[in-house]
Amino acid sequence: MSSAVTLAALLLGRTRRLRVGTAVSVLPTVHPVALGEQAALLHLTSGGRFTLGVGRGGPWVDLEVFGAGLEAYEEGFPPRSTCCSAG
Repeated sequence: MSSAVTLAALLLGRTRRLRVGTAVSVLPTVHPVALGEQAALLHLTSGGRFTLGVGRGGPWVDLEVFGAGLEAYEEGFPPRSTCCSAG
């Protein structure tokens, strides 16, 4: 799936009661503020039916492709996850 958030937007737009969420959005491969903004928009426009799941991801070769690297996997996750938390 190239964009779970895009698919979630489609599903939320076509339904009225279904809750939709991402299993895991890999934080080292996407800017946390952009992801947080997308998640907040879906949450608000769907009446609270969207849930964002985040994780570190892997394997490391994927992180290299996105320019994040092993350092982002080992050290970048806690600050990025804090940026996206609601509480």
